[in-house]
Amino acid sequence: MMGAGTLFGGALMLTAVNLLLRFAGTAFQIWLSGRIGAAGVGLLQLILSVDMLALTLGAAGGRTTAMYLSAEALGRGRRADADRLLSGCFVYSMICAGTVSITLYFLAPRIAGDWIGTMEALPSLRTWASFLPVICLTGVMTGYFTAARRIGTLAAVEVGEQFFSIA
Repeated sequence: MMGAGTLFGGALMLTAVNLLLRFAGTAFQIWLSGRIGAAGVGLLQLILSVDMLALTLGAAGGRTTAMYLSAEALGRGRRADADRLLSGCFVYSMICAGTVSITLYFLAPRIAGDWIGTMEALPSLRTWASFLPVICLTGVMTGYFTAARRIGTLAAVEVGEQFFSIA
């Protein structure tokens, strides 16, 4: 059972990691705005709006589902059930994210031209579509590690996801 000290320490560690990741993200945005200028930042924000819509559709509640189902199984001492549920969440996530990814990839020219208003957005939309399933799988892993109280692993996944996003 997780004691108050362990819970408090885990909360402090996640808070520190999240603050560092926010700082890294902000520093990256400042650096990027210096490189691409105001027009580039505006275009980036339009692309990110489409990307976040795709992420919402692709994730389709996979993180939350993995967290609740895993917590229930682990809370009842059924590790094998938690592993089976996690596998199911991975498959669910790959189906949802894969469908959205393929759709975004092929609709990217129309989205870039009609929604965003410039074909300069096309490579970014297609790149995002290519990586969307991986990003959705990290959401499932985050949900599982939260439920399993594996705070260190959760923090490592979040750091990896941030570095992946910056790259």
